[in-house]
Amino acid sequence: MKVACISDLHLATDDFADSFQHKEDSFLHFLDHLEGHYDQIVLNGDIYDPCKSLRFGQYEDQLYQIQEKYSKLTDRFIQANYIQIAGNHDYTLEKLGYADHYSFKGEDGTKYIFFHGHQLDGLRSGKPLFIFLTAFANWLEKLGWKNAEAHLSWIGERLGTLIHADAGGILSSKAEDVFSGDDNQRVIVMGHSHEPPVKVEFKNNVYLNSGACVRKRIEYVHIDTLEREYSTRSWSETNRFGIATKTNYTSLGETKNA
Repeated sequence: MKVACISDLHLATDDFADSFQHKEDSFLHFLDHLEGHYDQIVLNGDIYDPCKSLRFGQYEDQLYQIQEKYSKLTDRFIQANYIQIAGNHDYTLEKLGYADHYSFKGEDGTKYIFFHGHQLDGLRSGKPLFIFLTAFANWLEKLGWKNAEAHLSWIGERLGTLIHADAGGILSSKAEDVFSGDDNQRVIVMGHSHEPPVKVEFKNNVYLNSGACVRKRIEYVHIDTLEREYSTRSWSETNRFGIATKTNYTSLGETKNA
């Protein structure tokens, strides 16, 4: 079976603070490609961002408004070949019956585990803190600081790196701590960090981070369970703040990062 995994679109209602920044039809072309090459597409959390709103507490209403705004994408995401997982920004999905993880066994017994990753990130998993920071970034963007959240996140990640608390490092090290004690092979896939997609191997396990599809980025994880191929792929170039400077929506040739 072939599986693609994408995460972190952060679809929002307010245009000034909608971090997605893709044209809907352009992103649909990318989904066309995935649907033509993969049996399953896993949406690994933070697809929607109802928390990125100045209307506190109305997150379920915000979710419905986002789904209406991006109705073409929403129609794709409810198809049978898509698996949708709740993240920390769209945790409202859990109230609607969506799970916070997905797993299955491959033909050779390898276990594949997908979850957003905030569960292992103690610094950024607390709901009151991230809701406040998200709303604060939204307010700055409303005042005219475009991509304020990306710039603030970059500063936070650099500070986190100095004290060994950057999100990407936390997730890969926690994945190793949690799963390395089992002799059975596992492939663990997360998003959440917004860092460039990465592949890390430890013992019989593989950790993959899908990167993000936010701010015109197209990044994803490629899995072929039969051939045991695990890699990250990208159709975009980004600057140091994680903002896409170039995205090729029509390319059929992918760049393998791992």
